[in-house]
Amino acid sequence: MMSAGSRRWLAWAALAAGIAFAVTPTSIAKEPLSAELGVKQLAVDLEYLKAGLAKKSKNSIKPLKSVAMTIALNAQNLAQGDKAEAMAGTRDAAIKIATVLSKEEPDWDKAAKEFEGIAGAKGDGKAKIKFDEAAGFDLQELMTVFKPKNRGGRGLENTLQEQVKAAKDAKAIGELAQSIALIGQYSELLTGTMDLGPNAKKWTAHAQDMQKAGAELADEAAKGAKADKATLTKLLKAVELNCTNCHKDFRK
Repeated sequence: MMSAGSRRWLAWAALAAGIAFAVTPTSIAKEPLSAELGVKQLAVDLEYLKAGLAKKSKNSIKPLKSVAMTIALNAQNLAQGDKAEAMAGTRDAAIKIATVLSKEEPDWDKAAKEFEGIAGAKGDGKAKIKFDEAAGFDLQELMTVFKPKNRGGRGLENTLQEQVKAAKDAKAIGELAQSIALIGQYSELLTGTMDLGPNAKKWTAHAQDMQKAGAELADEAAKGAKADKATLTKLLKAVELNCTNCHKDFRK
């Protein structure tokens, strides 16, 4: 049975979607998700963050911070039209939660209180947010969501590997793809925070390829039962190859 909290967040997301579907997000990165898929992922991520804050697991601190910051980025992409203030409020609250989670021993109750205020929060949709500086967030923290669930992560790497083999769950593939597209966006935004030297352009190219591959996979998975399995497999392999190529160039 769906919880009252789940119903509230899904209703809130549907309300936002009524406007978001009519426009194209003005993304601060190169390859935004469509507004429709961005709103869907926002609802998924909010539920995930809420559940994680309730569990108060030390192993999940960095992955939850990663989810909070991708929520902030996604909300910024959707901060337009007459829902700009609401999405900006979500963005600002998510960054506050991530800031609380920056502590080795975070104040879980404070983070939960910030979360409870998201649904009614308002912010400046036109504010210029320095996502490469907010909450002291870095690439290592961003990527922790790929860790296995039994190590506090979101299990994205395992999900990718499972679906490359079978491509049998369009819903799981869609959520994976939407997460990867947002992670690619954030990876691009963090370019200037790393000492990449002459490899900065290569890093940006990998990040943009990650966004593109994730967005294309998300679009196909959004067809649900009508999604073509061969196309899903091809696009999943493109995502996997992008990860492999980036690791070859940058993982030490």
